Amino acid sequence: MTRLDFSPPSDGEVTLTIHDLSGRNVRTLVQNGRGADGAGAAWDLRDDDGRAVPPGLYLARLVRNGGRVSVRRVIVLR
Repeated sequence: MTRLDFSPPSDGEVTLTIHDLSGRNVRTLVQNGRGADGAGAAWDLRDDDGRAVPPGLYLARLVRNGGRVSVRRVIVLR
């Protein structure tokens, strides 16, 4: 399990997704989330179908207000 913290905009929405290196969406953690205070999401290292993801490098993609994008690397070790 890992936690991804972020500061959502007070007047907009955020979407937080996990992608593999080929760009495939592995997991959607937050869809159209809102809030003014610090927020975050826990990832149980599983894909959207509930299967454990294999070890490797993943990209956490945060989209704010439908446009501004931030990307962080997440390394999964088993």
